[in-house]
Amino acid sequence: MKISCALQLLFYAASLGWSSSLIIGGPGDGGNTDPFGGPFGLNPGTRYQQIYASGDFNNLGIIEITSIDFFDGNGAFAGDTYIFSFSTVSAGIDTLSDTAFNANLGPDDALFATVNLSGAAPSTLTIVGSAFLYNPALGNLLLDMTILPGGTSGDAAYLARNGTAEGIFSRYDNFGGSADGYGLVTQVDYLPASSPTPEPETATLVLAGLGCITLYCRFRYRR
Repeated sequence: MKISCALQLLFYAASLGWSSSLIIGGPGDGGNTDPFGGPFGLNPGTRYQQIYASGDFNNLGIIEITSIDFFDGNGAFAGDTYIFSFSTVSAGIDTLSDTAFNANLGPDDALFATVNLSGAAPSTLTIVGSAFLYNPALGNLLLDMTILPGGTSGDAAYLARNGTAEGIFSRYDNFGGSADGYGLVTQVDYLPASSPTPEPETATLVLAGLGCITLYCRFRYRR
């Protein structure tokens, strides 16, 4: 039992040193149903884009985005297949087109995740995807979402900034009304692009775990 606990401590310490998260736009000022509760079924499908200012990622350097989270969910999803992608764009966050969505995409546009959502919206919605390499020095971050034609109606809402996110992010879509300063509060979960040096607190936990293992082994073999 003791050695098992020590090993768990080591794994936990390692995870603290290598992964981080950043909440963009918090604390929010209400809920919004775009895009998870929107009226879908458009041909060739519903499109939603949210662009985040590179300054939101100040001092992070190059990162690998591994998942994103949305908060305070309620209602039911507009059930459908959602396709997420990321890209880096040079355009300002308030200057994108709300009709020429493909033209908004950056040259490094890459599929992040494809998920099927339906039923009750969880309090926290986490989308885990293929790691996207993002360098804030090269431009703003664009999240592109395509919802396939068909699906069901819904009213799922998540924590948002409703006209108060100037300089932070803006949304563009073809079904709910595009607007500067609107969009969902978003948590970005990421890893540093290169192997990091563990923080002092993490190193202390690792050493403590190794010490526990060493003491346990010595005590066991002396008996």
